[in-house]
Amino acid sequence: MSDVGLSDPERVERARLAKELQENRVLNEALDRMRDLAIETLEATSLRDPEGLAIVHQKLKVIRLFSDVLAGYVEDGKLALVDWDKAKDARKRRFSVL
Repeated sequence: MSDVGLSDPERVERARLAKELQENRVLNEALDRMRDLAIETLEATSLRDPEGLAIVHQKLKVIRLFSDVLAGYVEDGKLALVDWDKAKDARKRRFSVL
């Protein structure tokens, strides 16, 4: 899901769900296990096997990218909440003038 077209409330909700995932014990155990397995594979891969090393490197990058995307969603939700609050305040000020 990209940020394009998401409203501030949708971005805040996505951040809430991402935070839940970040705090999910089972998901974190699975990611840790995946990371450990990739490192074990890396240690067992010969330096003369560039394809094998590249595959393990890609696995580690995907694991990190997943965590980074969740963190980005959480941070984006914080910004969206600020934007949402500013928009609500602006609407209140606009209608209070009338």
